[in-house]
Amino acid sequence: MPIQLSRRNVPRLAARLAALRGKLTDAEGRLGRLYQAIENGVADANDPTLKDRIAAAKTERDIAQAAFDRAVGEMRPEARITADRIASFVATMRENVLSGDTAFRRAYLRAVSDKVKIDDREIRIYGRRGRPRTPRDGRRAVPAGVPSVRDWRARRDSNPRPLDS
Repeated sequence: MPIQLSRRNVPRLAARLAALRGKLTDAEGRLGRLYQAIENGVADANDPTLKDRIAAAKTERDIAQAAFDRAVGEMRPEARITADRIASFVATMRENVLSGDTAFRRAYLRAVSDKVKIDDREIRIYGRRGRPRTPRDGRRAVPAGVPSVRDWRARRDSNPRPLDS
């Protein structure tokens, strides 16, 4: 929920932005010093401890950057969520899901569905009611596919075989 801008909130928001900018600068500085140590030959790039420290510094930098960007975004009046914006988003999503680009429709289905069951009369799509699936490692990869389960067999048995047997 965006913070309402008023005269009272401006000093508090400025202090928050300054603190977040400080965290971001600190993380970028540490990462830069680690890279400089590698470039100067002081540290070995293949050292597992150094690799862990670099990964930790990158993660801290990314978190600080995301928090700073979010705080800046909250201050912009155009970032506020309104009923008109929600209606526009819903209309756009409906249009894209019903008749949009195939790649978009496929990615959307992969993000919101856990299982697809197909039988001879209907197709059922199962998914969570909560948040859509997101990658756990921070990458923006699309899941490999929507798992499907075919419930039907022509002869209603679990072992398909030629009809003449």
